[in-house]
Amino acid sequence: MKIRNLIPFKTSILSAPINKLLGFALILLVLLTSSVASAQLFPVQVSPQLTPPYSLKLSDYSTSTTEKLLVNLLLTDVNESDLQVRLRFSISGNSVNIQSKDFVQNAAPIQLTGGIPLRLSNLDLQPYFDLQNLDGITPSEYSKPLPDGLYQFCFEVFDWTTGRPLSEKNAILFT
Repeated sequence: MKIRNLIPFKTSILSAPINKLLGFALILLVLLTSSVASAQLFPVQVSPQLTPPYSLKLSDYSTSTTEKLLVNLLLTDVNESDLQVRLRFSISGNSVNIQSKDFVQNAAPIQLTGGIPLRLSNLDLQPYFDLQNLDGITPSEYSKPLPDGLYQFCFEVFDWTTGRPLSEKNAILFT
């Protein structure tokens, strides 16, 4: 005797479409769950801020004695202490793509302690804006303002030793 004969089961016209719909919903659920599970969590939050008046000359950020740029860092893992990190800085927009080199000369490791925010200004970050530490810009362009347009000023945090990314790339827009 078949088990199916023991269970009262009525087939209807709607059972095939419902089964297809349930199958589609199950596949969608698996795809959404796997994408959320594979999302990378970064232990450091980076938040850049520009202080008006904005300068479109990169050399101003290297030579200025006033705070024109602030970068706030937060190591969210409160159990971590003395994490040494480095930054990557980039500007993009209006056919401009400038980025700091992977290893910035004259830049010391930045020390982060879990749960304690660190505020850096352009005074602390001057080596990242030195011409010798930038790719994508010539010496003549460096001393001139960037062309008019919309730009993204971005920062990322990396482990000092391994180079592993520790933050998402975070940007601010300015014109």
